[in-house]
Amino acid sequence: MRRKKKQKDNIFIYRLVGRVSFFLTLLTIADFLLFISGNTQQFLDATLNFIMYICSINAIILVFFSVAGIALSLFFFFISSKIKYVSSFICYIILIVFGIAIFILLRVISFLSAGI
Repeated sequence: MRRKKKQKDNIFIYRLVGRVSFFLTLLTIADFLLFISGNTQQFLDATLNFIMYICSINAIILVFFSVAGIALSLFFFFISSKIKYVSSFICYIILIVFGIAIFILLRVISFLSAGI
């Protein structure tokens, strides 16, 4: 008696982009929370600027990987027509909005802290 193997979507690049996006999302949130807690604990200005710079870079990289995830989700949706690719497409859109919002917020804070 033979068992049929379940078909799994083991697409390496799709999983890799998803995991990197998840990691960058958590890293951006952690950096932003570090900035907030450092601001309340009165870290030095140079340290806060460095934390904002690192968080901004993470947000930019998150946006790039989210755009790649959107492209992969659309590509695989048109090939296989599975609903999981539509849900990941929506998640990547949310991640792009999050990354851009964090980046703009940190750049505005950096601009205001530098003085006019």
